[in-house]
Amino acid sequence: DRAVKELADREIIFNLYSDCIPMQNWISSYVELLKKHDVVYGVYHTKGHWLSNFLISFGTAPLGGNMAYKRIVWEKVWGFKLPRYEDTMFLKKARQAGFSFYFEPKITVNHLRPHGLWRTIKDDLIKGLWVWMTSKV
Repeated sequence: DRAVKELADREIIFNLYSDCIPMQNWISSYVELLKKHDVVYGVYHTKGHWLSNFLISFGTAPLGGNMAYKRIVWEKVWGFKLPRYEDTMFLKKARQAGFSFYFEPKITVNHLRPHGLWRTIKDDLIKGLWVWMTSKV
């Protein structure tokens, strides 16, 4: 949030976790899709179980470590407010505000931290879905 506030002249915001390595052409891939959509997110590959990566590849857990959006989205939903699942709530608020979304499985980042199957199921799928369904925005 602080960086977005300080860079007020930027119309597109890219989110990349500090321990992720983006694919080649990561930025240009997002820029092209943001001509048609307000929020775009991609796949988050992890060191871990192959099934974990397979589940994530369907966009079941939109993670902030691989996302781009127009500044107007951030301004409308007032950025990220929670210390955990903040990306999920940001996306929920943006969807409720009527912004268009697009999931592109070809836009990938490699997350360097191990992220096994149990963590994917427990944290990204079950808890993330619970936060999405029960949180008020």
